[in-house]
Amino acid sequence: MNENKIDTLHGIQEDEQIKVVFVFPDGSEKECEANIGETLLNVIRNNDIPIPCSCGGALACSTCHVVLDEKSFNILESDDKSASEDEEDLLEVASGLEDTSRLGCQVILTEELNGMRVQIPR
Repeated sequence: MNENKIDTLHGIQEDEQIKVVFVFPDGSEKECEANIGETLLNVIRNNDIPIPCSCGGALACSTCHVVLDEKSFNILESDDKSASEDEEDLLEVASGLEDTSRLGCQVILTEELNGMRVQIPR
């Protein structure tokens, strides 16, 4: 029997966590615990990562722009969780855009993303 606490409204599995490593522009790192099913934006907010996230996850700005490690980016692409057209439009105006850029509000964490490295752009 699965004893994980599941937030059925949001699909968050509170007893199943993964590690996410944030890499800051100065090279320093912060390792965080994150629940499977939550967005990267929630992890950013819950761990005081210095990103403004101005629209609160409404897909209306690009302030939660992050750069994913190539492995994690490819996992999202192969799991059909690639950036939507709306996300891609917003990323076009993001500063420091890279090939593996995503908006944190649109990245939903899965078990396969355990250990992902997230670069915070300058």
